[in-house]
Amino acid sequence: MIENIEQVHEFTQGFTEAVNKRFPELQLKFILHHRGQRNDAIEMARSHLDLHPAGSIAMNILRKTKSTQKSGFHGLAIETQMKWFGFKKIRSSIGVITINVDDYGTSEAILADVYHYGCHAIMAAELLDTPKYRSSAMRGPMVPKRSPLSMAKANLTADIFSVFILCEQEHDVFITSLAAERALDTMLAKANSRPWHYPYPLSYETVREVWMNVLNQKDPEFDPIKTPLKTAKAITDSFEQISFSQWWAFCKPAQEMAWNGSLPEHILTAALLTSQDPLVKTNAMLLQDCLDVALLGETEIEGQYNAFLDEEQKKENHFKKIEDTFEMVLAKGIAQESARPFMEAANAQNIRLMQGGVFGWCASALQAAGKAFETALSGGKDPRQFAEIEFKSIKKNSQYDKLQLLQKEIFDKRKIGENVTIEDGCELISHVVVDGHTTIGANSRIYPFASIGHCPQDLKYGGEPSRLEIGANNVIREHVTMNPGTKGGGMLTKIGNNCLFMVGAHVAHDCVI
Repeated sequence: MIENIEQVHEFTQGFTEAVNKRFPELQLKFILHHRGQRNDAIEMARSHLDLHPAGSIAMNILRKTKSTQKSGFHGLAIETQMKWFGFKKIRSSIGVITINVDDYGTSEAILADVYHYGCHAIMAAELLDTPKYRSSAMRGPMVPKRSPLSMAKANLTADIFSVFILCEQEHDVFITSLAAERALDTMLAKANSRPWHYPYPLSYETVREVWMNVLNQKDPEFDPIKTPLKTAKAITDSFEQISFSQWWAFCKPAQEMAWNGSLPEHILTAALLTSQDPLVKTNAMLLQDCLDVALLGETEIEGQYNAFLDEEQKKENHFKKIEDTFEMVLAKGIAQESARPFMEAANAQNIRLMQGGVFGWCASALQAAGKAFETALSGGKDPRQFAEIEFKSIKKNSQYDKLQLLQKEIFDKRKIGENVTIEDGCELISHVVVDGHTTIGANSRIYPFASIGHCPQDLKYGGEPSRLEIGANNVIREHVTMNPGTKGGGMLTKIGNNCLFMVGAHVAHDCVI
């Protein structure tokens, strides 16, 4: 986490002045803040914004986006003044950008997004001189509405521009580190993330070649802002639509596997060894190069969820997984002379089901088979035969298509943060209630009668989608209550790792621990 916001502010101020010198009608305004302090930072910026003709419009843009703590370019605030008795119009604009410094590990990482969002503001301001906006966009907020292709191109241009500016500041490593970051994002399950909009890995080799052998800072015509912008646009324009389709063709199944809990090396291996689409294979090879990830063996991905297969193959694998699971659990039950392995496996599957993990789901059949196994054991009969008969009778009612619809519904909600997310290794002992927009980190243990994520105890709370984030390796004892954030406090209650919350403890809305 970056502690010194003032140092970051100096960096952004230098960039703002450089942009304004080259685009006099555009003023960039960066709102820097820590998590939970965004609204305070906005109010502190009011006096500066009030000095600009479009200041009140910029404040309205910020108010409308005040529920988010994410960094981003939120739009242009535009105002047109009449001079010379109405014969001359002077249009000015503010590019409204917020930066949550707690989302970054280094100042360089912040600067990368400062330049990225700044580029978006510049490109939006350039639209004001196009026929579509020249006469219509005279006053008010403007956020360009982009198609998926247009958004991917805009982000590609902004990423390349950002990298070139960082290279000017001797941070050449960002050419490859940003490619690795964008590549990894395609294979991670992150709420509110849209990695298909960020195809920078397609271009990083070209960017490296251009920076090393084409751009020359000593050239008298080189401009530290306009030259990188012009070059970034040219590189983006060199990619045809099929290149972006190629990127999307990989991202969709990769994200599906990530939300199913697959690791990047598993995803890349599945793409390269099982996809029938040559474009997907090409992308997988590119991303493997970006990340320098070692592939798995073919046997290591067998029996695992694979979104790169066609629907019939996925269905076949689903039912094979069910059979393999039963045989494994049955063997454990016989070895232990106990039905406990059946119940443990069913409980584990139901926890995964809460997160959308439906691959190989057969919990109800396992529970029924476990009861039959236990009855046979107690009666001195062969438990294998009874368990197999009961399992098959319940399994035949398994409806694959309905499970797929359930998975999609859960994943769609999780992707926009609208669900409980319980990471691997968590244990919720009986009578635990988890609700709301809550994330619980790996290997946490929650004891009976804990209430996690219910609405905050604040009369001003109006049902906003605020969040509760709990880190890894936490122990939450009986009757503990934890509430999500509120609009007035930043919309987030955040708990770190390795904490012990003793009996009856209360973590109130907007706390950071």
